[in-house]
Formats: sequence, structure tokens, C-alpha cells
Amino acid sequence: MTSTWQRSPSRCASSAAYSGCQSRPHVCRLCAQAERHEEMVEFMKRVARTKPKMELEERNLLSVAYKNVVSARRASLRVISSIEAREQEKGVGSSLLPNIAAYRSSVEDELQAICNDVLTLIDDYCLENAPETEPDSHVFYQKMKADYYRYLAEFTTGAVQAGVASSPQPQPLTLNPNPYPNPNQADVASKAEKAYELASNVAVHTLEPSPSHSP
Repeated sequence: MTSTWQRSPSRCASSAAYSGCQSRPHVCRLCAQAERHEEMVEFMKRVARTKPKMELEERNLLSVAYKNVVSARRASLRVISSIEAREQEKGVGSSLLPNIAAYRSSVEDELQAICNDVLTLIDDYCLENAPETEPDSHVFYQKMKADYYRYLAEFTTGAVQAGVASSPQPQPLTLNPNPYPNPNQADVASKAEKAYELASNVAVHTLEPSPSHSP
């Protein structure tokens, strides 16, 4: 079933007209310029599901598509949370708080759905076709995966965290040993850290150093 944050296929202007693989990067760039980011996501999901090896430009388009969709919701949450905090300062008598909280929850649900969508796509399709022996794409997807776990950790509550936490707890970071005081939130944060570590390990052992960092 299509998530509430996604456009219905019948409303997607690009669904039928641009089905060829060769046309998709061009149409995705057009979607980005027109700020139709949900359609851009749908295009790139099709590419990821049907093309075993995505080129660098296609990987970048996939990343940009989801980043734009997520950024809008993250910005909305910051605004809503700020408004909610101001209302809370007025005390328990504020009649707006329940409505604000309900609206914040709906935006959080959208953001959670997007993050879960891209994480599933990366695990089921992208990383399946990008083993560690192909470090450029493997590192790209692991870093992307870590970013979306980090976005989840920004707002996810305990009930949701319990459903997505499965990786072991990481060692505390030296500079900030407890960035997520909520233990459930730390579980999702640990997934982000694990993905970043995997990306870093593959990069260090297999990628050529960048010319700009060469002695």
C-alpha cells in the first residue's frame, strides 16, 4: 500500500510517459528542478529495484531525492516542536497543545515511513548489488543508510525504537559519551554508528586515497 507521504501513481505525471531506463536520470533532474521530490523518489526506487548496478549519477540522484523529501519533514518538525515548546511554557491550560502534538505526531509518522522506506530499499536492493568488493558503491550506500538511522534517532520514541533496534550497543564516543540519553533512542543511534563504521572500514581498506589528500 502506498504510504501517505507518497503521491498516488495516478497523480504522478511521470509514471507512464518516461518508463525507459535511459530517460530516467534526465526526468529525475527535471523533477528536482521542479521541486517534485516525491516523484523523483518514485523514479529512483524503480531504478534501484530494476537495475542491478547503479551508476554514480544514479546513486547521487537517489540520495538527493530522499534527502529533499526528508529535509522538508525535518524542517517541519523543528518548526512544530518550537511552537509546541512555546505553548508548553504557558502551562497546562493551553487548549492548542493537543492539536499541536497530534500534528507533530503525523509528521513524525511520515518521516518514519520515509526513513524505513529508504532503509529497506538499501538493504534489499542497493547493498545486495554492491558488495564490499565494489567499495565505491558499498561505502556510498552504507553512509546513506547511517544517515537515515541518524534521522530516525532524532525523534523516534521508545515504542518505535523497540521495533527497529537489533544491533549491539557501540562503545561510547570519546567526545560525547551519551548523545542520546533515552536508551531506546541510543539503539537506533547505534545502527547509524555501525553503518558509518562499516563504510569507514571498507573505505580505508579498499578505496584509493583522494588526490587532494595525497602527500
